[in-house]
Amino acid sequence: MDRSYYTRPVCNWVYHPVSGRIEIAIRRPAGYQARIRYIISILLIMNKRYVAVVSFFTFVLPLAGAFGAHAFSHAIFSFGLFGKWFIFSAVGCRLFVAGIHQTIKPGFTSKTIFGIHDPQSLPIVRELGFANLCFGLVALVSFCIREWRIVSAFASGLYYGLAAGQHLIKRSAGANETFALWTDAIIFGVLATYCLVMW
Repeated sequence: MDRSYYTRPVCNWVYHPVSGRIEIAIRRPAGYQARIRYIISILLIMNKRYVAVVSFFTFVLPLAGAFGAHAFSHAIFSFGLFGKWFIFSAVGCRLFVAGIHQTIKPGFTSKTIFGIHDPQSLPIVRELGFANLCFGLVALVSFCIREWRIVSAFASGLYYGLAAGQHLIKRSAGANETFALWTDAIIFGVLATYCLVMW
């Protein structure tokens, strides 16, 4: 069988010459081989760097930090320890890095995540970056100041929950926004649980 069968994107491309926007309509195929093509097609159109950075801050670093603290510092592994690293990484590092990127290069967020190519949206994205810098900085400081963690978890959890709801309500601009929706929802769930457990 032709190997390109598995790597051909299972999607339709629609170009709008007036707005310069490209819409991608992905077909959901049936069957084992078709599902493999579907997954690969999703990966092909996603921004690899964005997915890698968000996945590292959301999943890899919190788990590695918590297990590392348990193994090397003999800290008791608990939800509080995991929450400490999760707030530091998924909120602090992710939002602070995103805030810097959105402030310096707002076009990446507007085009890659939201599919907006209008340059008039750049000041709004830059202000979003300012908000992310503030939320991220509070979470980073909470790594050393325990009392700040519940505040960061509550405010940032609300922020991530509203962001996930916004992604869910509006029509997705593509695979990148869908990925942002699911990671935002996961972070909201973890932070909400942290608030309920640690309050």
